[in-house]
Amino acid sequence: MTIRVCTVHPFDPWGSKIGGIETLIRSMLRHAPEDIRMEVAGVTENPADRPVRRWQTLWYGEREVHFFPVFSVRKPNLRTRFPLFLQFPLRLRFTRLNLREAVAVYHRVEPLVFSTLPARANVLFIHGHPQEITSPASEVRWRHVPRLYQAVEARAIRQADRIFVISQTGTGWLRKRYPEKKGHIAFLATWYNDDVFRLAAEGERERARLAFAQRFNFDPAGRFVLFAGRWEAQKNPGLAIEAFARAAASRESLHLLLAGSGGLEKAMREVVNELGMIGRIHFLGPLRAPELAAVMGFCDTLLVSSCFEGMPILVLEALACGLPVVSTEAGEIRKIIEEGVTGVVSAEYTPDSLAQALEMMLERIVPETREICSQAAAPYSPKARLSGLYDVFRELGGKSSATTHGDSG
Repeated sequence: MTIRVCTVHPFDPWGSKIGGIETLIRSMLRHAPEDIRMEVAGVTENPADRPVRRWQTLWYGEREVHFFPVFSVRKPNLRTRFPLFLQFPLRLRFTRLNLREAVAVYHRVEPLVFSTLPARANVLFIHGHPQEITSPASEVRWRHVPRLYQAVEARAIRQADRIFVISQTGTGWLRKRYPEKKGHIAFLATWYNDDVFRLAAEGERERARLAFAQRFNFDPAGRFVLFAGRWEAQKNPGLAIEAFARAAASRESLHLLLAGSGGLEKAMREVVNELGMIGRIHFLGPLRAPELAAVMGFCDTLLVSSCFEGMPILVLEALACGLPVVSTEAGEIRKIIEEGVTGVVSAEYTPDSLAQALEMMLERIVPETREICSQAAAPYSPKARLSGLYDVFRELGGKSSATTHGDSG
């Protein structure tokens, strides 16, 4: 029996959108077993090759994926005046998309609530602690209307047959908030793409170092700290820049590489200039997964300055590449790294404290560090984490569509 599983999310699997959610979806597509038909109802970044409102069967890696783009998006990593997370479900309402025989998978509450697509079963992923969505540091616009978001969230929880939360504390909080759904809410530890993020050989690392040094005009003989992710408030790249500047004051060979894109780029460049760090801090822009893995392979440590996280995939990717992590106290970070061995967590959320953590980690790196970090990531491989999730899809895919919440609209 073939089970239809359709991910309903505003992204293009073959496009340039970066983020933890998109990384998870791509991994789920790549590793799906043959008895599960993987589908995506999303958006297209290339309407010439992937035209709007037409089902296509395309190859994603070695896996067939059935793709239905609702509309086209030119620059998915830039914020728009009319948020994409609202555009997408509203346009979905007029597509006549038939998911009645599919397990519909949602990574945000809005498409589940506003698109009103009947499905055999609904699976909702909540990435992080729900309360963080409406916190002042959140980049999500729901923070301006927290009570309205809570109403939308409550309806999404009622409509979902399974809820997976990428946060242990968030799981407990949701179970208390919605006791009637307690048995359907589960913690899900995240995973990383081990086909791409892996320990590189010494020669491979050096080739990548020289190639990127030539491409972005920095000294390949230096030591490198990497910041990667969206340049938005949640990730707080300004804090990373200030912390690095303090640590770099006494280390002339230390450089910071900034990978990503976002609305804070102008402000970041101004801070770099004010701190006198031009030539020490380098803007790489958005990198595709293989490029990011190559950079991780030759850097000395990853610097994370997030206000909040769930279980950050980026940290797992870094560890898999042998890269230790210096981080703020964010999400499940302490459950992933071993203090002083595979990483250091800042004692306080300040530039000075994060700089001290960075200095400590740089001093503790030894030849064995890369191998130790890589081994720490092994329990989070797709093979170790995804089999149980696919079993849930099989279970829900065998349900009678007459019994699901989705058909109630």
